Amino acid sequence: MSIIKQINEITKTEVINNVIGEVLEGNINPLELEMKLRALEDISKKIRADIRIKNAVYDEALNYNGQQYLEHEIKITTRKTADYKDDEEWTLLKAKIKAREVFLKSLKEPIIDKDTGEMIQPAKYNVSEIVNFKKCTK
Repeated sequence: MSIIKQINEITKTEVINNVIGEVLEGNINPLELEMKLRALEDISKKIRADIRIKNAVYDEALNYNGQQYLEHEIKITTRKTADYKDDEEWTLLKAKIKAREVFLKSLKEPIIDKDTGEMIQPAKYNVSEIVNFKKCTK
């Protein structure tokens, strides 16, 4: 039986709850799970990024456009994104924002702008601890 068929036979909620339960009960090492989840994310991204897969998905979706397929409505739409890079003023504003960010990050304490009398606060930072994973070369 293909892995795709197996995924469709078990609901995502069941899988999520089962895995969380196994971790909380001590049956699955959380670090091992994290590494395997990262591998699955990488696999998923690389498969979905492959132009052959993108084209195959689009071609197949054409057969179901506006219809239901495996409990999902398939709908092909057009997305329009704006590109402002050719606008000189936009480019200048973007550069000014970046320069301002660098300036605010450099401040250790509030200062007063000599020209305006405005109190300028340093950048605020949200601090959280993260776990980093780096593939061993050995």
